[in-house]
Amino acid sequence: MLLYIITGSTFSKLIGSSWRGNKINMFSSDHRYYCSLAATATFILSPNIGGSPAYPSLILSKRINQNETSSNIDAFSSSGNNSIATTYNNRSLKRSFVYKPSSSSSSSDDNNEKDSIPSKPPPLMILIGWFNSTPRYFRHYIQIYTNTFNVDTLSHIPPSHHPFLPWTILPHIRHLARNLLAYWAENGRPEVGFHVFSNNGAYHYALLFEVIREISKETSPGYDARISRDAIQFLNSVESCVMDSAPSPILPKYIALGVAGGFLRPASITPPSPSKLIHSEVSSSASDKHFDRVTINPPSFLVRLINAYFQLEVTKKYQKVAHDAISRIPGGNTRYLFIYSLDDQIVPDYEVEKFIKTLKDRGTPK
Repeated sequence: MLLYIITGSTFSKLIGSSWRGNKINMFSSDHRYYCSLAATATFILSPNIGGSPAYPSLILSKRINQNETSSNIDAFSSSGNNSIATTYNNRSLKRSFVYKPSSSSSSSDDNNEKDSIPSKPPPLMILIGWFNSTPRYFRHYIQIYTNTFNVDTLSHIPPSHHPFLPWTILPHIRHLARNLLAYWAENGRPEVGFHVFSNNGAYHYALLFEVIREISKETSPGYDARISRDAIQFLNSVESCVMDSAPSPILPKYIALGVAGGFLRPASITPPSPSKLIHSEVSSSASDKHFDRVTINPPSFLVRLINAYFQLEVTKKYQKVAHDAISRIPGGNTRYLFIYSLDDQIVPDYEVEKFIKTLKDRGTPK
């Protein structure tokens, strides 16, 4: 297994038990900069994705055209699978996956019609959004993959009520898993990559694979064995995953910070001192710098409410389910890129680094 790590000031490559590579200052106030690095590094991790050689170095993607509208999202041809949406809006993103083809799909389809030799299906990148994310901002990440790297995408934003009604999560995940497997099988069984955002994306990613593993082992009478075979093959098709600002444990303090930052801003946020720079002590090889942090201040009533919520047995049950799932994320040949900030209160850097160590020590079976 290969792990890549990007922090607010550091990029390092971890192979086996040794650190290799020089540290590079990568702080930027434009979060899309991070995403372009993530996309590029994903292709370094999986050089066969996209049908081109591995990139020799990290590069910046072109700026995203913010005026592009959802009308540019094209439909795909599928043998009757209507559960994957093609209309890019908030409702579709929260109900299922939304398909967005690569910018080169039209020309590829024309060429394939003229070519009698079956071509390898284009790679598929699956994006799962952060808590309370919106289509307007989520679109920028999708466009990096479709426009810059010419890969097809499926995107999903988990409903915002999931953390508060946890018993609704697994039925929703089972619905997603069956839609995903059906789409993947009907469209040539492509190589797959994931880009998951914050804890919301990371834990839904982990639970998605828990459900797909269950499907792969299903042997009950009358069950269609083809679905189980598809699930096994899908598990073996996952080449890479970008963990973007994730994961940290599901604890009351992080949930309170997430709710305050996602729903109550800007009232709950203290801005940094203007133009103030502080020195980072993370790197001993360079004098890295980053801006003073933006502080999230959850109101006291919210902290008390969430602490009481975490005392409920049903909450404890699903908290354990989520933690068990994240500890069993795919391994084997799956390559991981971790992007995280040194100043993130909701997903602190030390929690991510602790998880990276656990993942490396685990051996990560498929």
